[in-house]
Amino acid sequence: MFGYIVTDPAQLDEAQRLRYRAAYCGLCRTLKKRFGMRGAASLSNDMVFLNILLEALYEPESAEWSSRCVRHPLRRRPRSVSVLTEYCADLSLILAYHNAMDDWNDDKNHIALRYARSIGRGAAEASRRLPWQAKAVADAIERINVLERQADIPLDAVADAFGKMLGEVFPPYPDDHWAPALRETGEALGKFIYFMDAYEDADRDGKKKNYNPLLPLKQEPGYEEKVREILTMFLGDAAAAFEKLPVVRDAALLRNVLYAGVWSRYMMLQRKQDDR
Repeated sequence: MFGYIVTDPAQLDEAQRLRYRAAYCGLCRTLKKRFGMRGAASLSNDMVFLNILLEALYEPESAEWSSRCVRHPLRRRPRSVSVLTEYCADLSLILAYHNAMDDWNDDKNHIALRYARSIGRGAAEASRRLPWQAKAVADAIERINVLERQADIPLDAVADAFGKMLGEVFPPYPDDHWAPALRETGEALGKFIYFMDAYEDADRDGKKKNYNPLLPLKQEPGYEEKVREILTMFLGDAAAAFEKLPVVRDAALLRNVLYAGVWSRYMMLQRKQDDR
């Protein structure tokens, strides 16, 4: 379900590209160091965005260097890590574990089950370090599963639950002064992610008779316009919340994601429809 919060590379300058790559590779390295290669597979652009956002907001001390890795053995890649990278690494594994288990429970996906089992110990370690966040994720997943089994669910009920989950884990310090704006940003992005995922999976879910909040809407005139309005509304909420934060460093990079990059997958799906 994750992977929608990305950059628009065409609008990045060289310094921004290097900064994003350093955060991406730094988070990947931290995941591998803490949880092994299977843990590194939980890396997502969404958590890279959160890492950059939190570092821009709190400005922690960071280590920066260049090195090679298994995926990129020929050229050194920039890396940047901080205590907030460690937070995002733990959070990545917790979310990946619950996402894999959800795929198993929904579709009996054996690949997802094997992956969940392979990172289960690491997810338990991460949960001990982040007990409050781990509980928020587990409670939200349980709430979503209950809602999806009910009849006549309001269009935004499950999206609200997913959004609340992401909102609760965006702040690394729950009682911090900036936690409310971080929660608002995460909650709005969570709703966008949920509906974007539902939009991408609508045809498949319709064939499999899986729950999808957009299936009833898909039968109505103006479906595409309504979906875009929904996505635009949530992204507007996310941008408004983000602008409350006193972010200076990497502000242009973060705005690239929020105002342009997040539409990348949607535009790709639109092009596929046009080619049919």
